[in-house]
Order: sequence, then C-alpha cells, then structure tokens
Amino acid sequence: MMSLFVLAFSIFFGALAVFYSPLVAFLDGDNVQNHISWLVCGNDSTALELSNLHPTTAALATIDARVNDAFSRNATSDVVALLQAMVSIPSVSARHVGGRDHDPEQAISEFLYRFAKRALVDTPEATVTKHYVKGRADFQHNNTFNVLIRLPPKSKEDEHAAPWQLFHSHVDTVSAEGMTVPPFTGELNKDQTRVVGRGATDTKGSGAAMLIALLKRARDENRKEGVALVFCVDEEGGFTGVNAFVEETLGSELAWLKPRFSVVGEPTSMQPVVTHNGVMTWNLETAGVAAHSSDPSRGVNALSIAARTISHVEECWIAPLDATADLIPGKAVASLTMALSCGSANNIIPDSCLISVNRRLVPGESARDTYDKLEKCLEEVRNTETKRLPASAPAPPFFVRQPAFRDIRSIHPLRRIGATSSAPTSFEANILALLKKAGVPDASLSGAAYATEACVYAEALNVPSVVLGPGTIADAHTKDESLAISQLKSAENIYLTVMRSKE
Repeated sequence: MMSLFVLAFSIFFGALAVFYSPLVAFLDGDNVQNHISWLVCGNDSTALELSNLHPTTAALATIDARVNDAFSRNATSDVVALLQAMVSIPSVSARHVGGRDHDPEQAISEFLYRFAKRALVDTPEATVTKHYVKGRADFQHNNTFNVLIRLPPKSKEDEHAAPWQLFHSHVDTVSAEGMTVPPFTGELNKDQTRVVGRGATDTKGSGAAMLIALLKRARDENRKEGVALVFCVDEEGGFTGVNAFVEETLGSELAWLKPRFSVVGEPTSMQPVVTHNGVMTWNLETAGVAAHSSDPSRGVNALSIAARTISHVEECWIAPLDATADLIPGKAVASLTMALSCGSANNIIPDSCLISVNRRLVPGESARDTYDKLEKCLEEVRNTETKRLPASAPAPPFFVRQPAFRDIRSIHPLRRIGATSSAPTSFEANILALLKKAGVPDASLSGAAYATEACVYAEALNVPSVVLGPGTIADAHTKDESLAISQLKSAENIYLTVMRSKE
C-alpha cells in the first residue's frame, strides 16, 4: 500500500512539474512579476483594477486583448489609432494616486512592449526589451519598467559599432481627477479633429508618433544609423525612469549604445526647444516653543517666525533674480509655494512650520550657489530672531533651517551642448533644416521655462538634445486635454525625417 502511495505521489508531482515549469519559464522569461497592480480601461470606459494577481495570467490576457484590438484598427501604421489605444489605458503616475505600493504605469508599459514585439516580428534585427527600475526608494515594489526598442542598421553585426539616434517619451500622466471629458476612452471630438483624453498631449501623442515612425523606418533597406526609442516611467513624479535608464541601462547593460543626440517628446507645437530651465524644490523649517494660546509669552511662535522668514527671503533672495536670465528660456524665478504644515491646534502656539520652496534655474546657474545664497539670507533671519527673543522667553532648538544640500531634489537646466552664443550649433542648424524639409517652414529655436527629461541626457551623456513634440503645453494637464490630429500626423512625419537624416 505504501509503495502504491509513493508511486501515485511521484506521478502527481511529476505531472505537476511538467505542467508548471513551462508556465514559470514563460512568466520568468517575460519578466512578469507576481504582484502587479494594473488599471486597465475597457472600451466602455469602465476601469478594471487588476491587483496583486498570482500569477498574472488574467492581466496579461487583458493586455493581449488590447494589443489585438489595436492591430485590428491598423495601429501599426495609423498613428491616430495607436494614440487612441494608448490613451485608453490609464497610466497615472504612482505619486499622483497616493502611494508607492502599486505601479499603475505597468499596464501601458506592458502594452507597448507586447505591441512593439508583435509589430516588429518580421524585423529580426530589432530588439524590444524591458528594463526594470531597480533599487529605487521611490517605489515599494520593483515591478515598474521602461521599454526600449532598438532598431540597428540593416546589418545586425553593425549594432555595437554604429552611431545611434535616441528618441524618448514618457508613459505616465498626471491625475484625471476633475476632467470634463472622458479621460480614458481615446475618443475623437465631435468634429473628428482631435484625440481626447488624459495624456493625449502630455505625452502619449509624442510616443505614438515616434513608434509609428520607427515601424516605418524598419521597412527602409538602407539604414546607416541605429534608432533607439525608449518609453520611460515616472516623469511626472520625479524622473525616476529616465535616471534609471541612463544609469543602469546605458551606463551598464548597454554601455556600448552611444547616442549622438536625443529627441525628447513633449508638447512644443513641433517647434524645437533646445534649452530650458531647471528646478530645485525643498522645504524650510521654522521652530518655536509650544504654549497655551491663553499665555503666548510662555512660548515662541513658529508661525510668526515663518512669516518674517518669508518676508525677508522674498526681499533678499527672490527680488534680485530679475537680473538673472538666459537669452532663450528667460529669467530665473523662485516661489514659496506651500505652507505644508504649521501648528497642531487653534489654542496652541505652534512650535514648527514647513514652507515649500520652488526655484527655477536658468542654464549656467549653479544649484549649489543658489542654495548658498539662500543660506546667507537665512543666517540674517537667525541673527534678527536671536535679537528679537526676550531674555525671559524659552529658546527654541533653532529659528529656521533648510536641509543639507545633498538632500535637495534638483533637475538640471538643459544646456545647449557645443553652444558658445545664441547662434545655432551644427546640431541645431541640422534640426531646423530637417523641420523645414518636413514641412515646417517657420521652425525656429526656442527655450522653455519648464523642465524636461532632455536635461538628463545632456548632463549624463553630454549629447545635444532637443525637446520636440505635437501639441501645446497649454493643453497639458488640463480638464479637457486633447491633441490635434494634424499635429500628431505632422509629428510622425518629422520624427521619420529625423530618423532618415543620415541617408
């Protein structure tokens, strides 16, 4: 009897291993994680949340259905159909939906990965890969990934030695809360001239146009340069995806891939933005001594110190910025944007206040110098507050302080690599010529007051970068976001023209 039991036991688990091993190999080979939180939107705009699936077969089947639907709508050649498919998959930044314990950008990344692999099945030299954002404190789980599509010169053997062009688009969006149009259906407006929904302008339109251009480029016989297209996560939340791509993918895994320039998709009305401002954000903290509001003399009011700090910082640090400017993106600015917290109750003298600082850097400015100038102003505040404090009053642990410079989040301005004046560099002149060739006769160089991921490539790789995409920044993040189809098709043509520029 025992022998029969052992035999049956062995047969059962042997069969289970035969069945389960290919499944595990399939999932592992496809880099699919067991704990995924996806938000996938159906054609009826009903959100279906697929959380913590184990394994993720149902989630993958849902994504495959979306890929099949996109193919049935000719989305491999019709940029409008592809953009509609992308908009219909919500990809709100994890930071905009309140947490790090799920990764809502995974659905769009998985869709793009599977769509691109299938679309390039007849181009064996092309490669589509996932690159996970590893070891980042920004995310609790390491499920989030960038998607990289590499189209080498016609000969696969030339991949490592060939020059490369790098195209970039981010996949995440801001929140859809408060929108007055359907955010995740990808529908057209009444006169059929615009794609409507969250991310249409910022910046799925750029991504769709870049991908269609790459698929058309794949059919060209005489390719002398490689084209790489990366879809990065977490732009809206902090550039986590692009930093991981530069540091981990280009810096290690694919260190041989050396782009000679980058094109970053953002809504610029297809006018080339070649420089932009950077940004620093951090908090100032003022301290006091708590006391009952019936006897304020027994305490030190951190809110009053904060008010005097704000007044002095505006005069000492912000006002002089009128004289700090760049010829293209304009002047540096700073704002005290939020009182994050101050006090605990109406009848308690507050002992702590936090003030949010937002400083826009122009190209050529040093983040360290900017920090040091504010520190000098704060030292003046400390001296004044020390003199104001009555001898009988309790002393707070400090009056005002800012975090150590190393702990401040900053984004570099976009430098014009190789520029010595406002005159176009050779790269910029070539971009202008290509735009005019593609039907943009009024193309001109411009700068932007906002920041983009282009600065990461300029700083880390020291390559010239241009921000170029359909739509206007005025349509981004709005309650009725949409993108003109005419701009979308123009973007596809322009990106393809740039991809073919070495022929």
